[in-house]
Amino acid sequence: MAFLRHRLEQLEAREDAAHAEGSLEQARRALQIASSPAEDAAASARAQEIARAALVLADRQLERRLAEERLLETQRRVAANRERAKAQRLALEALMRERASLARGEQR
Repeated sequence: MAFLRHRLEQLEAREDAAHAEGSLEQARRALQIASSPAEDAAASARAQEIARAALVLADRQLERRLAEERLLETQRRVAANRERAKAQRLALEALMRERASLARGEQR
């Protein structure tokens, strides 16, 4: 149970913990029930399993959010690169038109 408490503390300490607040709260409540002396061994074990599952869910939610942030940043970079490439292509096309125009003018 100490491991579960430690894992809960780690997840709660993350700056993005608010994005998994529901799962973290469920884990908190389950650990509280599991540590209650009024609970029998079976109820305590079940509460620990619930806490473990809630912590796994919270971890996955936070990792998913992080992956989504990375994806959005990558999409922004790709869009910026596309815009730069388009601008470069347009500049190159203009230079080639100018060169062709100059070449035609020199031949006359």
